[in-house]
Amino acid sequence: MTYESRKIRRKQLPMLAPTTQIALAVLLLSLSSIALYAAVAGWVDRAIFSSTITLLTVALTARSALRSGYDSELDEHDRQMRYYAIATGGVVPVVALAAYTVGLSATDALWRPVSQVEWGAFGMFMLGATIQCAIIAAARKTPAYAADLDEND
Repeated sequence: MTYESRKIRRKQLPMLAPTTQIALAVLLLSLSSIALYAAVAGWVDRAIFSSTITLLTVALTARSALRSGYDSELDEHDRQMRYYAIATGGVVPVVALAAYTVGLSATDALWRPVSQVEWGAFGMFMLGATIQCAIIAAARKTPAYAADLDEND
């Protein structure tokens, strides 16, 4: 199968500008942090706020540089950029969690998830952070003019 940009773009929504993608991902990451704090503080009795933010993050991927189609339809640069973004999205939250866990084992002062709501909010936060970091990494690798390209370019 060959790479046909017109065919791929027809199946997808138009891409947002890379700076807009980064701004929205950072906004959703901060909202995820607030949702996690709300669950820890006991302000909410379900993880619906965290789940909604994660669903909004998944919806953002349809308009981001990470939205590329099947690997067989991508050229080498798009494939490399996508793999880089997915790897970055996986590594950043895991390293942050590992650093937090090392700090957690040294002291009893840090928060530990206890209730079902806290675990649900924490899981949604980690899932959302993984996708949001991948969106940011993909947007950083995307040229600024990529959102303005149409099917004739």
